[in-house]
Amino acid sequence: LIVTLGNGCGPEAQREIARSLRGILGERLFVPPPDGPSGLTFEAVAGRVLVRDKPSRCVPELLALVSIANVRIAGTQKGGSSRVPEDGWRKARLAAAAAGS
Repeated sequence: LIVTLGNGCGPEAQREIARSLRGILGERLFVPPPDGPSGLTFEAVAGRVLVRDKPSRCVPELLALVSIANVRIAGTQKGGSSRVPEDGWRKARLAAAAAGS
């Protein structure tokens, strides 16, 4: 199951969302490793809940739960699919981990 957040919340509300996701979903919530979700297998996420959001909008506590990045890469058309470059994802995740998430 993939939960896509339409994140227009302020920082404190995002922290509450992160606490709620952890509290309600518990072990079913997939929390990606700090260096990003690359190299994961279907078996690693089967039966788990994955969170999708735009990393640039997330406070560290919520970013720590985002396993699918919803971003648009410069030069892509609106509505087109895009992907976070692996090094960009890793930098965002490591920055969140360093910030105490």
